[in-house]
Amino acid sequence: RQAGAADDELVLADSDPAFFLDLGLTKDKEFVTINANSKVSSEVRLIRAADPWSAPILVQPRERGLEYFVEHLAGFLVIVTNSASLDYRLITTPVSSPGRENWHDLMIPDEGSKIEDIDIFREHVAVYERTAAGQRVRILSLSNGSKNLSNGSKSLPLDNGSKVLSNGSKNLPLENGSKSLPLENGSKNEKSSKGS
Repeated sequence: RQAGAADDELVLADSDPAFFLDLGLTKDKEFVTINANSKVSSEVRLIRAADPWSAPILVQPRERGLEYFVEHLAGFLVIVTNSASLDYRLITTPVSSPGRENWHDLMIPDEGSKIEDIDIFREHVAVYERTAAGQRVRILSLSNGSKNLSNGSKSLPLDNGSKVLSNGSKNLPLENGSKSLPLENGSKNEKSSKGS
């Protein structure tokens, strides 16, 4: 089929040259993400993977200085954002009303810690942090509450590239193909850099 055919549909166009568009897929494969990112701002739209012709859901309109990156888990979005935290924080919000006014803190990093990335599992979130003592992975155990996903955490030091972390009796494999969020220079994904 040739591009420009009569049944092609434009999903999103962005005329701001400071932003680049890319497509992604949440780890649970429930949503296609349409990401518009600049060096200082981001904006994400979601399309249900099972209904690709549905209208995109805008998570939060772009604001200069606001960066956020989205994953999905059990009807909630798990978002890494610099909103109210220069070192990023982890929040949740319902898919049905994802705007900033409905964001709830899931984890604020300890002083001197910086969130670099996350991986989503069925009942856990692995949060990769950098501290003055080095890197660590914090495992957040989740329960599906009425407004939040929250329940507790356990910190584990990173052990020279080990591939499996143990959380009690459950092993959580860290897959080589796991998604990296473009949070900062020196993170696992070098695509984005902070600056002007």
